[in-house]
Amino acid sequence: MYRITKRMLDIILSSAGLIVCIPLFMLIALLIKITSPGPIFEIQRKIGLNEHLFKSLRFRTMLPLTDSNIDEAFLEDLLSGSLGPEKGKVDHKMGSDSRFTPIGLFLKATGLVELPQLINVLRGDMSLVGPYPAFPYEVEQRPDLLARERLKCKPGITGLWQVSRVEPGGFDQMIEMDMEYIRHQSILLDLKILFKTFVHTLSAKRAI
Repeated sequence: MYRITKRMLDIILSSAGLIVCIPLFMLIALLIKITSPGPIFEIQRKIGLNEHLFKSLRFRTMLPLTDSNIDEAFLEDLLSGSLGPEKGKVDHKMGSDSRFTPIGLFLKATGLVELPQLINVLRGDMSLVGPYPAFPYEVEQRPDLLARERLKCKPGITGLWQVSRVEPGGFDQMIEMDMEYIRHQSILLDLKILFKTFVHTLSAKRAI
């Protein structure tokens, strides 16, 4: 019953979000095009429910000559243990500022970079709330940390670790927060996380 209700909530809210955000979509797309040549969207390969491979959509935040997979490279180093405890903290400020488009950092800080993933939610690849979407190399390199149970739940645009007041100390802690969500998932918890995500987005906008 929870999964049916959650899917209905995903369809209703993602559809409403896409309709309401059409002007914002157009504005962001226009700003990306006029401030930096290149595509509007960035496509990443992610692993979803039951190890289903899908293409995750995001607004492009990197300059054309910059490796668009910088986040993936960062996580690969994190997974391999080549980053220290401080550098290994997972956040939304991966990479050098010089690699971002003029509005790239703003999109990442506010979470608006993930807005196109509403399309992934509507298609059924993702949920509004869930574990952080896994990259294919995560499954290959660290199956012990991925705890296959995590792949039995649809990944989300937002989740427990994104809205937690406790800054994640690394990949292990991010996984633990994802597993904590899976163990206690409910519609009420989903609504709380969505509300906190909305508040975080507004706070990030005011801080910039």
